Amino acid sequence: MRYAAERIDGNPTEHMTDLYLACGCAQRDPAALEAFEGRCLTELGSMVKGIGKAGVGLDEIKQALREKLFVGAPEKPPAILEYSGRGPLSTWVFVVATRVALNLLRAVKVPVEGADARILGMEAPDADQELAYLKELYKKEFGEALALAMAALTDRDRTLLRQHYVDGVTLKQLAQVYGVHRVTVVHWTERARDALRDRTHQLLLERLGITTHTLESITRLVQSQFGESLEQILRG
Repeated sequence: MRYAAERIDGNPTEHMTDLYLACGCAQRDPAALEAFEGRCLTELGSMVKGIGKAGVGLDEIKQALREKLFVGAPEKPPAILEYSGRGPLSTWVFVVATRVALNLLRAVKVPVEGADARILGMEAPDADQELAYLKELYKKEFGEALALAMAALTDRDRTLLRQHYVDGVTLKQLAQVYGVHRVTVVHWTERARDALRDRTHQLLLERLGITTHTLESITRLVQSQFGESLEQILRG
């Protein structure tokens, strides 16, 4: 409880279980470390492959990650102490692992450019920083998933969304165009948006090979990106 209190600063968190696990790992408890391996490292391979570079193996990334999280370095405490419970532990670990992988690439003289370089320059992940990190990391995959989800909509649903969100046609005007009650148009529009968002979410999970451990953060990513991207892809 003291460990958690030092990190949540009186603010409630849904990730007390993750904080409990992090506390055990910080104390090098064998059961906690074993649980960490199963919860946070089993899907790491499918996630760090998104870096898209050769020259560093998964085992090397995992070992460097373990040292960073649980051993630390001279004058630098183990990084697991920095986890504050403001997001899922598995996603926080993934962000740290990606930075570890990029640093390893840089150490063996593999160029780190573009999005990878921007990711490497970000601060340690927490809350808004974690979301910004995921946006940068999955920008391309999100756009492709959204485009495929849009293509799967019916012609009417695509037209309806374009008329409302791009052309600025009000729901009342759309009801007159389609000869139905305004409530019906509201239902059509909401159903089309929900179908588009849910399909984008599902496609992104399938493409990234992510399991339920990181589902919450990917859900936040889709929700945050969806509103920003909808008008752009409808115009396209």
